[in-house]
Amino acid sequence: MTSETQLGEAAELQFDPGTGKVGKLLILGDNMAGAQTERKFTYDVSGADRKTARGATVVVSFDDKQSLEISCDPMADNCISSGFVTENGSTFSISWTITNH
Repeated sequence: MTSETQLGEAAELQFDPGTGKVGKLLILGDNMAGAQTERKFTYDVSGADRKTARGATVVVSFDDKQSLEISCDPMADNCISSGFVTENGSTFSISWTITNH
């Protein structure tokens, strides 16, 4: 999933599809010429289709006890989180988009 920070930096949530239910948040550092930042998280998916995020709710939990609950439109690639989260000083948009790599 992709989004952006309050400073317009591109961000990605990358989910490991294995049984560990872990992933990483990448802040790409593309606008401010900064270094790429990475944060680990765990996740849980609920919904009818657990093979993809479409039509599901994804709860992303970081080590600092912050979490995002992201709900996705089953007919599109658009998702929205239940609120904001700040990681490494960056606050993320509530809008997310499903991307396949």
